[in-house]
Amino acid sequence: MADAEIRLSFERCDAARPRHGSVDGADFCGFYNAQEQRISLTGRRLESGAVYLPEDLRGLHLGTFAMGEIVRWAKQWPDAVVEPIILSDGDAYPENQERRNRFYEQFGLRFDYEGTLREAGRSKSIRAGDLIDSEAWLGLVVEHLFLDAIADQMRRAGDAERNLRVRDVAVKDLAQRLLWADDHPVQSCLRRLWVRHPYAPFVGVILMLVGWAIRRSL
Repeated sequence: MADAEIRLSFERCDAARPRHGSVDGADFCGFYNAQEQRISLTGRRLESGAVYLPEDLRGLHLGTFAMGEIVRWAKQWPDAVVEPIILSDGDAYPENQERRNRFYEQFGLRFDYEGTLREAGRSKSIRAGDLIDSEAWLGLVVEHLFLDAIADQMRRAGDAERNLRVRDVAVKDLAQRLLWADDHPVQSCLRRLWVRHPYAPFVGVILMLVGWAIRRSL
């Protein structure tokens, strides 16, 4: 038997990625010790801990996806004892405390919480085989092959560049029309009248003929 390790890394690569300075990312790691038959869901060695995501990566269900992958990996050793998850009151803000607790509980982890507000706690002993393989991320996170994702991004960039060129031509054409309208106000007004009311001249001619016929009959 040999030790094993899993690591999932996240890094923003869309338009919100900062152009300068450090880029916020996150690592989700798991470690299995074959000799001791123990497994960590939160680190690269046997240790108690918790997972962390930068604020700009939260709310995207990446944590649920990553922990689900680690749990599925851990269940290869169903008799391994899971290292405790430690929840501290330092990351227990009112707006995210219950969400944080539910995040871990969906994988079958149960906690001995401190205080009635459950702002801190330590997970109870559990074996990897008793963990729950949560699929709450399905429909919220889409997996892509790396090369396919790069090709899709390049295709979108090409489409955006072509659209930009088309709009640039349209803006230049509009600017020329405005300049012509400033130099030829009467023709411009007549042209706009014709565009908006193409049948108005014919109606005017018909009305003039009717009026002329009425006057001749009187």
